[in-house]
Amino acid sequence: MSTCVDFQSVGPWRQSPLFGRQLDAIGALCALKATTKAGDARRLAAEAVAEGFDLVVAAGGDGTANEVLNGIGDAPEGFARARLGILPLGTVNVFARELKIPLRVERAGEFYSADAK
Repeated sequence: MSTCVDFQSVGPWRQSPLFGRQLDAIGALCALKATTKAGDARRLAAEAVAEGFDLVVAAGGDGTANEVLNGIGDAPEGFARARLGILPLGTVNVFARELKIPLRVERAGEFYSADAK
């Protein structure tokens, strides 16, 4: 499975050394695409589907998840070609909580690894 992670490059958590290490670990396993402004995650998700990624992960909060989901939908046959993943890095993470996705990044990664088996 080829995975692309769209992540917010801005935000208070971005300054965390722990996040930097986690991002390095994630980047060793998949492609990373950084957002810098509103709308980027949607555009990058559509590009990821067009590039052939079959899992597009929103690493951020509910707004990032919304944009990535819409970006997958913008791509021709996007929902047939790619799945949405969530790494909950937002303040509240309502969407991730509702889907029972673990809120700790390490556990969320395990959630997707287990799902792929």
